[in-house]
Amino acid sequence: MKNKLKILSIITVMSLLVGAFGILPAAAATVSVADNTAEWTNQDGEAVTHVKPDTVGVFWVNDSDLETTKTGVARWYPTARKNGPAAVGASWNIGTGGLAATETGQEVVTSSQHYITATHYNASNATKTPLTAAPTVKVGGVTKLVTGFDTDGQFTLGAAYAGYTTTTATFTYHIQDLYYGTSTSLRRAKVTSTSDPSGEYITINEDFGPGAMGEGLDGTYRIHATSTGNAITGSGLITSLDNVDGRGTIVDRDGNGTVDGGDVTVVIEYNNADITLASSSIASVNPSTGAITFATAQTTTATTTVYYQSSVSSATSDLYRGDLQLSSNASAQGTNSDGIWVQDGDTVTITYLNSSGTAIDTDTVTVDAVVPTISNISPADGSTQNVVNPTVQFDVTDTGSGISSTNVSTDISININGTDITSTSPSFQAITNGFRVIFASGSSWVTSYSVADSTAFTWTIVATDVAKNTKRLHGSSLDLTIDTTKPTVSSAVTGTSWSTDTAAEGTAESNTSVKVTLSENILSSSVQATDFTVGGVAPTAAVVGSTTGYKNIIYLTVAAQDPDARPVVAVTGSVTDIGGNAVNTASTTAGDYSATATDGLKPGLTVAVSSDLLIAAGKTTVTADTTEKLGTDGTIISIHGPSGASNAGKATISAPTPKQSTGSFTAATGDLTGKYGVSVQATDLGANTKDNLTAVTAEAVASAKISGAVVTVAKTPIADSNFDGVINASDITSITFATSSQTSSAITAVDASAGTITFGSNFGTSETATVSYKYTTNTFEVDHSAPTITYLPANASTIKVSSPYITITFDEDEYPGDSYKTVTLTKAEVTKPDASVEDLLTKFVTSDNAEYIWAASDLALGKYTLKISGTDTAGNKITDSTSSFTVAARDLYSISLRPGWNLISLPGDPTDSAVNTVITDADIDTVISYDPTVAGSWTTAVRNAAGQLEGTLTNVVAGKGYWVHTSTFDPIKVDIPGLTAGASTLPPSFSLVAGWNLVSAGTLTLTQTTRDADEYFAGLSWSRAYSYSNTTNAFTSILPDASNSDDTDISIGQGYWLFLKAAGTLVP
Repeated sequence: MKNKLKILSIITVMSLLVGAFGILPAAAATVSVADNTAEWTNQDGEAVTHVKPDTVGVFWVNDSDLETTKTGVARWYPTARKNGPAAVGASWNIGTGGLAATETGQEVVTSSQHYITATHYNASNATKTPLTAAPTVKVGGVTKLVTGFDTDGQFTLGAAYAGYTTTTATFTYHIQDLYYGTSTSLRRAKVTSTSDPSGEYITINEDFGPGAMGEGLDGTYRIHATSTGNAITGSGLITSLDNVDGRGTIVDRDGNGTVDGGDVTVVIEYNNADITLASSSIASVNPSTGAITFATAQTTTATTTVYYQSSVSSATSDLYRGDLQLSSNASAQGTNSDGIWVQDGDTVTITYLNSSGTAIDTDTVTVDAVVPTISNISPADGSTQNVVNPTVQFDVTDTGSGISSTNVSTDISININGTDITSTSPSFQAITNGFRVIFASGSSWVTSYSVADSTAFTWTIVATDVAKNTKRLHGSSLDLTIDTTKPTVSSAVTGTSWSTDTAAEGTAESNTSVKVTLSENILSSSVQATDFTVGGVAPTAAVVGSTTGYKNIIYLTVAAQDPDARPVVAVTGSVTDIGGNAVNTASTTAGDYSATATDGLKPGLTVAVSSDLLIAAGKTTVTADTTEKLGTDGTIISIHGPSGASNAGKATISAPTPKQSTGSFTAATGDLTGKYGVSVQATDLGANTKDNLTAVTAEAVASAKISGAVVTVAKTPIADSNFDGVINASDITSITFATSSQTSSAITAVDASAGTITFGSNFGTSETATVSYKYTTNTFEVDHSAPTITYLPANASTIKVSSPYITITFDEDEYPGDSYKTVTLTKAEVTKPDASVEDLLTKFVTSDNAEYIWAASDLALGKYTLKISGTDTAGNKITDSTSSFTVAARDLYSISLRPGWNLISLPGDPTDSAVNTVITDADIDTVISYDPTVAGSWTTAVRNAAGQLEGTLTNVVAGKGYWVHTSTFDPIKVDIPGLTAGASTLPPSFSLVAGWNLVSAGTLTLTQTTRDADEYFAGLSWSRAYSYSNTTNAFTSILPDASNSDDTDISIGQGYWLFLKAAGTLVP
C-alpha cells in the first residue's frame, strides 16, 4: 500500500507540472546570441536592458570553440549461439547492448555479455550524449562496414559475420560542457557592477538555448545529513542536476525575481506518508549547483522527491547559460561566490573571457531599484461618489527602466472589488516617462463588480516597469464608496457639543447644544446653521464632527434650553452626504428629515446639610434641590462616616416633591466621632444622572501614607460612588502599586472618614500607589469626644528657670477633617509650694482658643500643680485636669582641672566675678592672666596664709584666659546665668590688640562643648592660636583653614593664646 500511496502523491504533483523533462517551446521574442558574444536575458530568454536588485540575473554565451567530445568503447561477448552467420543489417545499441536480427530465419546470437567504457556517456538516455560520427566496429579483430547510425547510439552493419565472435565498437560523443567559475583554468565569464567592481566568476552550462525550459523530477534526492539518522539538517543536492553530462539550471518558476523555496517542491516520505514541505521551510536554493538549504531540520524515513523547472541541458548547442544573484546586500561585495552587490543606477557587465582571461565580448544592463510612480488617481483614495460607474484615471511613470510601450496593457492592470479588468478595456495615453490610463465603463459597478451601495470597497492598480519593479496600490491605499442613498435623520439629543480645539465631543454638558445624528457621513461644506430648525427656530451655528465615528453627526448651537427640553430638530436646507446625496426635506416621512430630541441634559443639583456638627441624638437634614422633575425613586442620599458608624447608609427619602427631596441622619449615643460625607444622586425622567461628587484621578500616594496593609488617600470623606449604600472596594475607581501585585479585589475595608483603604496583606516599607476615587464636599461632623491637654513643662518635670512660660494646648483635632478644634478655657488655677492657690484664668492668654500661655515670674523654688478645665464647640468637657512641675536651682558650670597648670576660661560672665567667689577650692594656689592693655600686662592672684587669693588679679570674667595651678582634680564650679530672654544685656564682645592675646572660649549656649576655630575667630585677622594640654604638658598649634586643610575645634572652658595681625573684636 505504501508504494501505491507514493505513486498517487507523485501523480498529484505531476498533474500540476509539465511532464518530466519536457521541453517547453521558446518564446517568440527570445534573443539570438551570435557566435563569440554574450547577451543578458530574462528567465524567458528575452533581451533585457534593465534588472532589479535581489533577483537572479541570466546571461548567455555562444562559442563553438568551447565544444568538447569524448571517446568510448562498447564490447559484446556471446554466451550462446546458433550455427551460421549473423544477419546483414543487424541493429546494435551502444548504450543498452541490444542487438536483433532483421531477416527472418537467419542464425543470430541469442545471448551475450555487453560492456561499455565511457565515463560521461549517458547509456540510459543516449540523446543527452549524442554520437559525433559512425562508430568503428571490429568483429574478431576485423573491421566491419557500418552502414548507418543515429545520435541515440544505434548502428547497423553492412556484412554478415559469425554471431559468436567478440564485437568491439569504438565511438566519440558529445557532452554538456560546463566551465566552472571556481576553476582558474576553466572560468570564462565574469560579472561586475559599479558598486562591486571585483565581481564574481560565474559557472556557465551548455544549454538548449534562451527560452527553453524543462521540468525536473528526481526521486533519489541526495541528503547531506549532519546528524545521526535521516534528519536533513543541512543542504542537499538534486542529483539529476548534479550530473556533469545532464545539467540544467533551476529557474524562477514562480516569477518573483529570485530562485528560492517557491521554485522547488520537496516531498519527503515519513512513516509511510508523503509530506510536501512548505516553501518557508527552505532557506535557499542555489540555481546552478542545485543545493537546497533547509531553514529547519527535516526528517525522512525513505525517498525524498524534488520537483523543479530548469533550463534544458544540451551537449551540442554551443550556447552557455550563466545565473547569478544580484543582491542589494553590501555583504555580497567581493569574490565570495554569493553573487554581486548592486544598487540603483549601477551598470552590471558580463565579460566573456578566453582561456587566457582576455575579454572576447561584453554586455551590460542597468540596475533599476525604484518602483514606478502611480499618481493623479481618480477617484481619490477614501472618496465617496454617487455615480455607479465612475471613470478611473491615473498616471504611471518611471524614470529608471521605464514602462514598456509594447507590454503596457499587461504591465499596468486594474482590479475592481476582486474582478480583473481586461487588458483591452483601458486606454493608455503616452505621457512623459510613462502612460496615462483611463478606464470608463458604461455599466454599473454595483452589478458588474458586485459593489455594495454605501459600503467601502477596494480597487487595485498594479504597475510594473521594464526591470520588473512592481508598484501595487490596494486596500487602505485605494478604497472607494459608491453611495446613491439619501441620508436621513437618525436621532437628536440635547446637551452635547463639539470642541474644535480637541476635535472631540465636549466633556461638559451644554444647555445651548443639540447633537443631531444622520445615517451616514455628511459633507461639512454643505452644512449651514440656516439648514436646520430646533423647536422651530434656526440655530446660531452648526458644525460637523471632524474625526472618524463623528462625521455623520452635526452639532447645533441654540439658545439656553430648559434641562428637560425635547425640541423637534428638522433639516430644512440642502444637507448632503460626502457622495453628494441630499436629505430629502420633501419626504412625506418626517423621520427622513426630522427627529424629536431626547433629554440629554442632567438635572441641576444643589445639596444642603442643615447641621454641620452633631452630638449624641443630634440630627441633621440633607436637602437635594433639582432644576427639573425626577423620576420615581430619582433621588439617592447615602451617608457614611467612620467604619462601624451606626445609622450610616442610604437615607430614607421623606416628603419628596417633584424638584426637592430630603433625608436625615441622627447621631446615636456612643456613635463614632468623625467626619461624615453625604453622597447624593439625582436621576431625571430622561435617565440623566447628576451627583455631588468630585473625582480624583491618579492620586500619587507616597510611601509615608502606606502603613502595613493600609493606604491613606488625601481627600475625605470617600464617597459612595456607586450609590449602593455601602462604602467598599467597589467605590475605589482604580488602585495600582509600584511593586505589589495586589489589586482592588484584595481590599477588605474602606473607611470613608479616615480615607483609609485596607488590603489583605502588608506592603513593603517603600511601596507607593496610584489611586482614583471620588469624595464629597457636603459633610457634617459628629463629636462625642472631650478634648485632651498637652502641658509644657510636662507633668512631673523639673525646670531651672524662675520666670518660665507655662503652656497648655488643647488637642481637639480628633479625626481627619476635624474643623472644630477650639476649646474655651473655663478654669485655670495653680497650687504653689506653700500650698496657696492662685486663680490663673485671666492670666492665660490665647490667639486660637487651642494654645494658652501663662507668663510666670519670680517663682520660688518648689512644686507647682495646675488644675485646668475646658469645653469644646460641641459641648464636650474636660474637667480638673492636673499637671505639676518643680522649679529648682540652676546648675553651676563646671570646668575640669588636673594637678599642675591648667589653661582655662569662663564661657560667660559669672553672677559674681570676684576671684575668691569664682575659685573656692583651697587646692588652687595660683591664678595668672595676661592683659596687654594694662601696665605690666600680667596679673596674678596667689593664695595667702589666710586661705584667700590676693594680688593684682581680683576678678575672673569671660573673654580672658587664665592659668590655674592646683594640686588636685577638683573642678572649678561657678554660677553663670547666661544671656536670658528679655534681659537688658548685650551679647558679649571683647577688644583684642595686635599681637598676642590670652582669650576665652565662650558661648551663649552653655551646653555646647566645642566650636570651629575659624567660626569662633571670625572677623579677626589671626595667624595662629595655641591650646595647652595638662595631660601631655604640651601646646598645640591652631591655624586658619586657609593655612591648614583640617577643621580644628576649640573647647569651651579652655583658654587660648591668640596672635592677631591687627587689633580686632572677638564676638563669641
